[in-house]
This record gives sequence, C-alpha cells and structure tokens, in this order.
Amino acid sequence: MSKPSNHLQSQNGLLPYLPVLLAVLIMLPRLISPQFGLMDDGKSVITAQQILGGEWGFPFDTYDARFRPVYWLAFTLVYWLAGAQPFWFFLGNTLLFALTVFCLVRFLLNTGASRLQAGLSGLLFALAPPIVENYYTLSKGEAGQVLFLGLSLLIISRYIRARSRAARMLLILLSAAAVLLAAMCKEISIITPGIAAVWWLARRVALRRQVDRSALAPYRAWFLASAAAAIVYLLLRTTLVMGALQTQGYTSRFVFTVEQVVSGIIRWTGWLVRNFAWLAPLTAGVLLLWIFRRKPSGEKWIFESLTWAAAWIAVFLPWNLMTEYYMLPAALGLAALGGALLVHLLAGLKDRSIWLRGASLLALAITALLFAINCLAGITDARIQLAVDRANRDMMDTLAETAPSGAIVLVNIREVNEYVDQTARISSCSRKSAASR
Repeated sequence: MSKPSNHLQSQNGLLPYLPVLLAVLIMLPRLISPQFGLMDDGKSVITAQQILGGEWGFPFDTYDARFRPVYWLAFTLVYWLAGAQPFWFFLGNTLLFALTVFCLVRFLLNTGASRLQAGLSGLLFALAPPIVENYYTLSKGEAGQVLFLGLSLLIISRYIRARSRAARMLLILLSAAAVLLAAMCKEISIITPGIAAVWWLARRVALRRQVDRSALAPYRAWFLASAAAAIVYLLLRTTLVMGALQTQGYTSRFVFTVEQVVSGIIRWTGWLVRNFAWLAPLTAGVLLLWIFRRKPSGEKWIFESLTWAAAWIAVFLPWNLMTEYYMLPAALGLAALGGALLVHLLAGLKDRSIWLRGASLLALAITALLFAINCLAGITDARIQLAVDRANRDMMDTLAETAPSGAIVLVNIREVNEYVDQTARISSCSRKSAASR
C-alpha cells in the first residue's frame, strides 16, 4: 500500500483485468463436468440441510473446536438456491476465483502499480498450481478466505482518497468486516494483524526522513481493522464454541517443537519447488540487475508481497500436515511478488549493457520454461480431478439406482476414513437426485 500515483491511466483500461476472464476460462471444464467429491462434499450438503432445518449448532465445527460459520453458510446459501446440484456449487467457486483475481489486480492498481505489473500478478495467480486443488474441489475454506482478505486490502487501499473522517472510519469498519469474514471461513486468518504490523513498521522506517508521511495512513488503518477483526473473532469463538484453543480437533494439531518446525520446512520447501520454482531464476535475474545498476525500485511491493507469502507459510510450519490447498493465501503474495519482479526483468531487456540484456533474457527464458512446466502440471492435476470425480459419480449413481433401501454396502478400505462416511452422504444425495428424475 502507498499513496496512489497521479498517473490515472494505470486505473483505466481492461487489459490488466484479462486474468479475471482467464479465471473463468480455467473453471469451464469443471463447470462442464461438475460432480461432488468423496471427501468433504457430502458433509457440506448434509450440514446445509441441517442448518435449513433449524439446527444452527454447526456440529462438525463444534466437535473440532472450530468456528467458521461463514464457511458453512456459503454452502447453505447455494443449497437453498439450487439444492444438491454440484454445478451451482462450482459456479460459486468460479465467482470466488474471478473476484479474488479482480481484487488482487485492482488493489495493485490502487496502490500505484503499473497496469503491466497488476496484470502480470493477476495472471500468475490465476495460473498458480494451488488453484486446481482449491477451486476444482469443494469444501475448501481457503477460497472464501483469500477473497475476503483481498477485499479487505482493496477497501483499505481507498483510505488515502477518503475526504472525511466519517468516510475513513467507514473504510476501516468495512475492511475489518472483510477480515472477520475471512476468519469465519478459515480461522487462521487472525494472523493478519501481524502482517499489518510488519508492513506498517517497515513503511515508517522507509519514510522516516520525509516530511509528508501521509502514505503511512493506509498501513495504520489496515492494522487497526485487522486487529479489531481478530479480537471480535476470538471473542465470538470463546463465547460460542466449547473447548479452548489447542485442546481438541484441528486446533490441537499445532505442535511447537523444533522437530515439527523442521519437518514443516522440509514439506513446504518441496511444495514451493514443485509449484513456484520459476521464482528462483526470476529473483536471480532481478538481483543481478540491482547489483550492477544500483538503482533498485519498487521495493515496497516486493517486500510486502514477500512478507505476506512468508507469513502464510510460517504459520503452518508447526502444523502436523501439509497439503497443496493450504498454499492458496501464500500464492496470492507470490503472484504479486512475481509480477513486481517480472516488471524489473522486462526493463532489463532495454539496459544499455549487452551483458545485462543477455542475463535478463536468459533469466526470463528459464522462468518461462519452469512456469510452463507448472502450467502443464496444473492441467494434469485438473484432468485427474475430473476423471476421479466422474468415476466416483458413476459409482454413486449405480449404487443409488441398484442398491435396495436399507442395504449394507461394503467399502473395501482397511481403515475407516472420510471416504467411507462421504460414500454414505453422497449416495444419499444421488438417491434423491435419481428419485427426482
């Protein structure tokens, strides 16, 4: 965040928003072939039915000492509007995805980034490998979480343009509400005051010699908004959820030991190499330009996006599990980082030194190659997801149509897990769908 540029042309034109259209295109195969999965999708539908039936205890969260009512209410809204039809659930995911890309692009434009930087950042996020795991499947809280976090930042980016104290207070309240909604989708969102504090302090240091320090205002405002949201969330959780933090269920899976943190670092390193290896040559090329040019610029976006990504990685290091969909909040920051670095490296192609031009071209070529490999891996992941869901859907439809009422179904799995439970739930949905036909 910073004081916006006077160059209003960076706010105009549709070109930076093309990644929003790309997000919709990425979701088209999923919309053409929509199926419920056999992990948490059945739980989501059954919970929606319970809520609409008047049961507001959110039983699945109470057991796990979690508090994320917005997560469940989103499924309930879709179910209330369309019933147990997976197409409409995935259409909701498409909307979340497109709006998140829009928030990222618009936020960068509002804070003075060029159209090229904002558009590239949106492109990198839309094509990030964690996208498939989060939007091609249902039941992932990260999809709503990153949208509300992006919306919070987008709201507060207008703070410096507010002309009255009432308008500024309204922006803080709206931004706080967005962070609160993010926490009610994924509770780990309460770390945002820490990110905001680092941004605010770093900006204070950067502006310490300037007389006009009005650029600090949005940072202070977002810290206040995110801190207020975290306090309200914790008060609500303490009041409405039985079980203190770290006593049962998911909240007890943080293990603050050296061994666990080292294990988390190893797991995250592997996933980062798999999904974001293209950042290595990109970073190396930009560092080379900075060393020889001695004219670094745009450090604000690089520092802030790197801080954002690092925070969402660090918070999961003590967690006893790592899976790809946890990377979505970090991917938002890594995409913004990549966009800022790419602008520098593209500028290096016009450098007076033939050696620096050659180094920039080489770094861009390696970056493009690694990014293309990531995209191919993402396509493969999406095709596998669709194939598995189609096979499971066919199995569930056959079960619903052929098994007599009250039949005992044997599931050939050594240990009982989510698959067994979801088979029963999705089978129930398939049976109702078959009956309606």
